[in-house]
Amino acid sequence: MKKAGKLVTGLLGLAMAAVTVMPAMAAMPAYVYDFKIWLPPDMEWNSAGRVTHDSNYNGAKARCETVYPDDGGHDTYTTIRYRLTGSHAELISKDSYVKITEGAGFVATEIKQGYNNLGFVGFEFQGNTKYSADAYVSYNGNAYVP
Repeated sequence: MKKAGKLVTGLLGLAMAAVTVMPAMAAMPAYVYDFKIWLPPDMEWNSAGRVTHDSNYNGAKARCETVYPDDGGHDTYTTIRYRLTGSHAELISKDSYVKITEGAGFVATEIKQGYNNLGFVGFEFQGNTKYSADAYVSYNGNAYVP
């Protein structure tokens, strides 16, 4: 009887832990559309957050919906950059950065070997001049790169 009681207590504890963890896992989407991000001056990187990644895919992708100066200056931006990061902001995309052009489609990048099973990818974006800007970007944690 004591063993059965311990088993029930253990299963109840496991169920409670699963119920606690599930909302946190569900809160991270696989894709984000039309996310507004500030691009700092001097080509500094800015994090847009993390999305889930399915290890059946070998990459992730992003696109630039629009980019414009945040200080009312001349609109010279048409291209920005992105990269993929891991748990400690380390670079996990094979390329050090990927250029994406305003109004063009998604551009995918491959994830470095050994990082495909993280369960998530972080996206960081960067401007391409010394001036800051605002951009609307979309990104997806699941992409197949041939």
